Order: sequence, then structure tokens, then C-alpha cells
Amino acid sequence: MKVTQYGEGACRDRLEHLRSQAHEILGEIYNSGLDHLNAQKIIALASDISDLVDERDFTSALREFQDYAPYPLTHPFMVAILGLMICKKLDWNTDRTLLAVGVGALLHDVGMTKLPERVIATHPNDLSPEDLIQYHKHCEHGMNIVAAVPSIPVAVQQIVYQHHEYSAKGFPHGLNNLKVYPLAKVVCLSDRFARFLILNQVGPIDGLKKFVASKEELRLHDPEIVRAFIKSFIKDEKAR
Repeated sequence: MKVTQYGEGACRDRLEHLRSQAHEILGEIYNSGLDHLNAQKIIALASDISDLVDERDFTSALREFQDYAPYPLTHPFMVAILGLMICKKLDWNTDRTLLAVGVGALLHDVGMTKLPERVIATHPNDLSPEDLIQYHKHCEHGMNIVAAVPSIPVAVQQIVYQHHEYSAKGFPHGLNNLKVYPLAKVVCLSDRFARFLILNQVGPIDGLKKFVASKEELRLHDPEIVRAFIKSFIKDEKAR
């Protein structure tokens, strides 16, 4: 991928510009559905986010990021950023896996559009048993939505379907880490960290120490993914 060095101020502007793009594209998808045209927009956006993560001053720009409104649109954007940061620290990352993670992260909650409004508007911890079953179905709904668009990489289907699977405690099947698709593990951790940041209204850099201090949380995830997650926030001066 072509990388253009922006500089810190320009990198912050680029980050905000891509967030605005994500809001526009995701809003269109959530309102009108996923089709070939907006799938191509999502693919291009994932590529642009991946390029931005490579920037010299990206970590500095990310340090100031703390405006998460509106949640339904900014959350998947943050999951994409975090997922791509992690993926770039894994030995098995390729352009194909980076694209799948970026697109899968941006679309991981697209199945929520098939849920009743009362379920969407309620925190999962506060849902009735019946509505919780409905909520758990958003993974399957999302996989089906993605599968209906041939231009979306096939790997995205598994990411969307399994992004809530972790250490036999997730859903829809309670798979242990050995049985979860590796790229879904990346998006799962990114999703949970993004939710943590938004719940606590802290930036990614400041939130990192608090998040990794939770041994119970870290035990839910594949150790290799956790190591890559932590390394993704460490600026490698030699690589710059």
C-alpha cells in the first residue's frame, strides 16, 4: 500500500476526515442496506484507515481522540482502527488479512439493523432473556447480510459471525479460543476495547493501562492477539 507522510497536524485532520467518511457510509448502510456500491466504499475506507495507521504521527493523533458521538457510527470506526493496529503487529498479516479485518470491523454490527428498536436501544446487560436471544442473533444476521454481497471478502463473513466469541464465554456458540477464526479474535478484542473507551470516555492511549490492568478481561482473549494489541501502542523508533 502507498503510504504518504502527513505530519502530526495533518494526521489528526486525516483521522477526523476518515471518521466523517465512516459516519456517512455506515449511516447509508444502516438506513438503506448493504449493496455493491456502498460495499466498495467500505472497502476503500478500510484501505485508507490501514494506510493512516502506518503514519509516523498516528499514535500522537490517536492520543487526542476522545469524541465518540454518535456511538453507533464512531464505534465501528474505532474497532477498525484498533483491529488494524493489532493486525499489523501479527506475523501472519498480509494485505488480504488487513483488508478483511478493516472491512469486518466496520461491518461487525451491521446485523443490528435487523433487530427490534427496543433491543438496539437497551444495553445487553439490561435486556430480558427473550430480547437477549434476539440480540445474540445480530451476529448471524450480519453474516447473512455480508454474504449476500459478492464483492465483500469471504473472510468478513466469519469475522462478523464470530466477533463476540471469546474463551467459551461469548456467543453465538460459546467457542473456545482454539476454534475461533483468528481474524475474528482480532475484531473481538478491538470491539471490547472500543466499548471500554466509550463507556469510560477516555482516549485509546489513556485507556490502555486501565484495560490491560484487568487480568480477567485479558484472559478472555488469545495471548498472541493480546501481545499484538499491547505492542500496537508502542512506538517502534527503529521502524520509523
